Amino acid sequence: MKFVSSSKILAASALFALAAPAYAGTVTVRVNGVSDVGGTIYVSVQNREQFMTDDATETTIIKAPKPGSHTLTYDVPDGEYVVSVWHDDNNNGQFDKDEYHTPRDGWAMVNGERLRGEPQFDQVKTTVSGSLSTIDLNMVYFMGSRG
Repeated sequence: MKFVSSSKILAASALFALAAPAYAGTVTVRVNGVSDVGGTIYVSVQNREQFMTDDATETTIIKAPKPGSHTLTYDVPDGEYVVSVWHDDNNNGQFDKDEYHTPRDGWAMVNGERLRGEPQFDQVKTTVSGSLSTIDLNMVYFMGSRG
């Protein structure tokens, strides 16, 4: 039987640790105020480069969501992220807006209730850094929307 030195084991462990992403742990997202209009909810966790694109670090799809609150958990590396929620109530696969560019679909982001106009990453980001984080998001349904 051949023995491997402890220094070789430590070196191999260090290489493995470097190859794996550094996860900050669990990020809990609570989506509150979901309307009873049916459809599909899309939740995306995006970094700066992914923001407002189809790419995401994490994604959850909730078909025929129940009204009220939904709690989701994600493991992500330390960094800055935007958690965005889109309620596609008519399942047409498009974020619907009216002729004034006011959203017709429900949505949520950090600070979303205070936004005016197109969100910017720094307005809606949250920082994840080595600890358990909880993000509470409140759905926004505009007057005249289906939600």
